[in-house]
Amino acid sequence: MILSMSHQAVVFLLTAAAGFAAGLLFDAFRVFRKSVPHAAFFVALEDVLFWTAFSVVMFYVLLNHNSGEVRPFCVVGGFLGMTLYFETLSRLVLAVGVETAKAVKKALRFIFKVAAAPFVMLYGLLRVPAKLIAGLWAKLSIKLKNFLHKALGCGKIVLTRLAPKPRKREQTAQEASAEDIGKSGNTGRVRVRWY
Repeated sequence: MILSMSHQAVVFLLTAAAGFAAGLLFDAFRVFRKSVPHAAFFVALEDVLFWTAFSVVMFYVLLNHNSGEVRPFCVVGGFLGMTLYFETLSRLVLAVGVETAKAVKKALRFIFKVAAAPFVMLYGLLRVPAKLIAGLWAKLSIKLKNFLHKALGCGKIVLTRLAPKPRKREQTAQEASAEDIGKSGNTGRVRVRWY
């Protein structure tokens, strides 16, 4: 299909505008990379996403305004628009974007600190009493364990779950069975006691 000169000029300007917008989008990716450092894999993934988005936009423009025909002036218009953006506004957009990202990060940190302040204060207030209660509980459980052991003879089994003693070297099944056989004199049943 033969296009008039005015229609070709409109398509050229549209592809140049799409290239300009693509440069702006690429700078948005660059601001994101500078404000949130990440691995090389994700940088490559962002590049693939950018070029995919740029291709979709160019395809849309060419499909709607040029009947889907890709002509050399369309490609030149897209890259000319990107070049024009990078030579004129890119530095300004990057500087403003990076400073804006820094301000947003500072604001989010401040909001997080303000939101976390009551919990930090509560932790500070409850830390000392909690340590005191834990120490008293440890002493009380030892006294209770000794009392039950003397009074009932079953303190070891009952309170080992409440306040476990430091673990001794664990017996193997053979050592435990040999010990039990020697104590009971009964070779038919083996009891293993775990403390």
